[in-house]
Amino acid sequence: MESPNDGTRFSFVNCTIIGTGKIYLGGAWGEYSTAVYSNYRIADMITPSGWSDWNKPERRRYYQNLVAGKGLFTSDEALFSDPSSQPTVIDFANSPGEFNGAFITAMRKLGRVGVKTGDQGEIRKDCTAFNS
Repeated sequence: MESPNDGTRFSFVNCTIIGTGKIYLGGAWGEYSTAVYSNYRIADMITPSGWSDWNKPERRRYYQNLVAGKGLFTSDEALFSDPSSQPTVIDFANSPGEFNGAFITAMRKLGRVGVKTGDQGEIRKDCTAFNS
């Protein structure tokens, strides 16, 4: 995606993701790309290391940047300044493998979260406001 106004997104809803061989988890391509995963299952095909930075080392710097006071948003900075989450940020900054394992676990758990549809909810086009 070339701009935040592009309409293309990846959505994996009420499905099972299967494949052959082992794969890495990774983000959608492009600066503004997004992916939604809800109520899904992933077959046992994720490599033990889990996450790939696709040979872009800057993608591995998120937690190191938080420790250095270089979080992009206030909410990012809060992860390091909050005493309850600071030890996790430090662990992930010092041991990227710890993040990989936690990420795999979180993605599997998120697969069990149901999507609210119809009158129960909506998928927002802009996370800061309800759709009109």
